[in-house]
Amino acid sequence: MGFNIIRQDLRSKAGDFGVCQNPNRVKVINKLIENPPKNVNVAKKVFEYLNTQQKGFIDSDWKMLKDLEFIPIQQHKFIPIQQYKLIKPRDCFLKLKEESLNSFFTCVDFGIKANEFLAKCGVREPSSYDFDKISVGPTHKLWNLYVEKYPIILEKINPNLEKILNLASPPTNSKFRVTAIKYFIDNFDKKYAKVYKPEQINIAFIPCSNFDACTKPSDC
Repeated sequence: MGFNIIRQDLRSKAGDFGVCQNPNRVKVINKLIENPPKNVNVAKKVFEYLNTQQKGFIDSDWKMLKDLEFIPIQQHKFIPIQQYKLIKPRDCFLKLKEESLNSFFTCVDFGIKANEFLAKCGVREPSSYDFDKISVGPTHKLWNLYVEKYPIILEKINPNLEKILNLASPPTNSKFRVTAIKYFIDNFDKKYAKVYKPEQINIAFIPCSNFDACTKPSDC
């Protein structure tokens, strides 16, 4: 992190000289503020070290770190000269095991120990709410991937009855309506049977023979 370190051959005398084994939390945090890591390799080492020091941090430190831009992410993956920008912990997520889903989020992975520190700072895996907020249109470069992964995304969203019926009805894109109605049918007994009251449903989600049209249970 840029701290002065006592010479190797004098380390056995560090205590005699009054040299601390580690800087205190204030110095560590100030150094992170003044000189945040500029690339992924440096960041991994810094975050791993900070993970060993986190017991000394107090609540106000963690709150401050959540809004501090100190996590480097690569801006352009396919440019030979790597360019990084710094982001806040609350503006990124820990990578998911389903690698392709990471394309829909700003994800980071600095290794187990470094990620433990980042998790304390507020970096987390995407929640059902985050998956629900994914917005990808037909002209977006991720459109085909979104269509392909939509069944998995639905599982992540874990929609309640109203949500799944709305997803299965217009104006939802027909590609997703098919997936949504299948999800509703496949999960009906487990998730929806107890709360589904046909006479109370005012959402036109049931596909008619002309699939472009949908109707309410009471009108079918």
